[in-house]
Amino acid sequence: MPSQTCGFVGFNPIVCCPKINHITQPTPTPAPQKGTTVRTNTMRPLKLDESRSVARATDDQGSDNLLKVTLRLVPHENCNGSFFDSGSSVELALGIVNEWQICAGEVGKDTCQGDSGGPLAVFNTDHQCMYTIIGVTSLGRLCGSIIPGVYTRVYHYVPWIERTAWPEYF
Repeated sequence: MPSQTCGFVGFNPIVCCPKINHITQPTPTPAPQKGTTVRTNTMRPLKLDESRSVARATDDQGSDNLLKVTLRLVPHENCNGSFFDSGSSVELALGIVNEWQICAGEVGKDTCQGDSGGPLAVFNTDHQCMYTIIGVTSLGRLCGSIIPGVYTRVYHYVPWIERTAWPEYF
């Protein structure tokens, strides 16, 4: 069966979100540089999460292929405890802030170095074959371990993302 290409996607230049206190509020990783294109046989739109609900094990070589993994969401209390034990090398001034961050992962399934800025998405039950981005990969500790990855929640940034990506409409 011949493959079909749905199209090309160009990215806007990196734009940093204004008015963020970098000590108390985590910042999502910016988009790829302008001129980057993506060619895919399975292009689908992604929806940005506007609601408040809601990789792989260590590999020195990484992958040249786009990978995906199904992750379990981790309760805020469990995640916060993972980053404040005596051996933790990652410390956040306010800990893992439930309102601003989501934790996900399990042993052998995680995001890792090089995944920052990638999406944490859930299947969108309202639109067939569509996912909703609920988080952006932010940080972690020990890829693929029992310690979950931390993702910046998207819903706080939706108005800014829309105004920045589509200024003619917002």
